[in-house]
Amino acid sequence: ISGAKSDTISLVEQVMVRVKYVNLEDIFNFSSIVITILDQPDHLVFLQYPDMVESCNIRSHKRVECFLPIHATIGDQHISGVVTNISPKGCLCTIDHFKSWENNNVQHIHLFFPYGDLETLSITGDVRSTQIQGSRIKLGIKFNEVDQFSQSVLATLVPALRL
Repeated sequence: ISGAKSDTISLVEQVMVRVKYVNLEDIFNFSSIVITILDQPDHLVFLQYPDMVESCNIRSHKRVECFLPIHATIGDQHISGVVTNISPKGCLCTIDHFKSWENNNVQHIHLFFPYGDLETLSITGDVRSTQIQGSRIKLGIKFNEVDQFSQSVLATLVPALRL
């Protein structure tokens, strides 16, 4: 884990950890033991070589890189953010870190995509993964049912998206 901030992870030597690693479109995961942790010259975590690495690419649709400003509702929080990649079944969005995030067990999210002059597309989904990066949170979201109209609006917002 290179470049991780010490306030975002709390690892201890000789403890078993589960690691998920994303490289382009492939997702790998494995279990390993923490050998040592360095704070200088950079934050580095050294792991024992794993016995087995699994490919667990759970994406059934290819993601398309994009930059779509959104508003989101998570529980009672209203947050601005941006979708950085999207597929017909889900997206990755980045939002500002908010104080009650750690206490937030809500997995449901409501996304609002502005389009046209005053129109807004509303899509609900479930948060499937989270990654805290300093003052930002990256959320992997699996959409709930997306109707035909919503699909056509998404295809207009992201022309490379194949629905």
